[in-house]
Amino acid sequence: MDVSFFEESPRLKSNQILRQVQSIHTVSEDLITKLQTTLGEGKFVVDKFKVRPQEWHDWYKSNPRLHDIVEYDSLKQYMIIKGKPGPLHDAVTATFKKFFDDLQDLMYGLNRHQAPSKSIQEVPFLALEIGICESTNKLLQNAEHLLTRTTNKKNTVIVVDIQERRPPPIRSFKQFDLSADNIKTLELPQVTDAITKWYQRSKNPLVGEFSVGVYFCYPEGEIVTVYKGDLPTTSLDSIGKVRKPIGNAAAIPYGRLLPALQTKRKIMFPVPVDELLGELQKTLTLVLPHYRAERKALELKKRFAKRRVSKV
Repeated sequence: MDVSFFEESPRLKSNQILRQVQSIHTVSEDLITKLQTTLGEGKFVVDKFKVRPQEWHDWYKSNPRLHDIVEYDSLKQYMIIKGKPGPLHDAVTATFKKFFDDLQDLMYGLNRHQAPSKSIQEVPFLALEIGICESTNKLLQNAEHLLTRTTNKKNTVIVVDIQERRPPPIRSFKQFDLSADNIKTLELPQVTDAITKWYQRSKNPLVGEFSVGVYFCYPEGEIVTVYKGDLPTTSLDSIGKVRKPIGNAAAIPYGRLLPALQTKRKIMFPVPVDELLGELQKTLTLVLPHYRAERKALELKKRFAKRRVSKV
């Protein structure tokens, strides 16, 4: 017997999870966890019901463990659920990790001559804002908030905006050429491999086309576009062949990092934009397809876990 089911979009799956939920009062931690697992990367706007500011305040206060997962759009009065970090998020953070370590060492060395009594940990001058399939305007608004808030204010925010034009969900029967017994008895890596090969044979992409924007955001609304363009994902030959960033240099002036270093404004600290784009290309070509095939395999295994295996 062949597997017969329609592949559902994350949005459709999330709506099914929320079908019995009519207000924020019935949104539990368990439900948020299910939504987050369904979403993968990116964010999901819960627009099924509106949440008044006082309702949001009460719910947020009573669910402290969800503060890093759930956001609130006060203008539209919607909840926003963050998906779990995946390979794209990991590629960005891994690329910038050494950059931030080097930057902290540099700032410590420069700062100890400026203000010996002040440790580098007390100078929260820079933040990284990563968005995957989120609104670009919303990301830039988040950066503005980090630059203007009264406590823990940043002097610079690096925004990495990743957008995907995803291929349409598969809407066919006899999917992946797997029987119910195959799904029940095969190990997860074997089901994942079968799904990957099915997509290759059918010439259906597991990932879509991607574009990336990298922006340096400074106080008073100044935004510098460092890179904005598409990333190729269809060929292994494209790995490492990255277009050069826009502008003279992908770097932040010292004076932008710390006002005390304004006299060194022309000296730039390099930001690894080329390395970031290269890592994203590798992730899109080598890691993300397997990640998505494995998620589909997990879904199939879960769906057929309680079905009986046919006797041979």
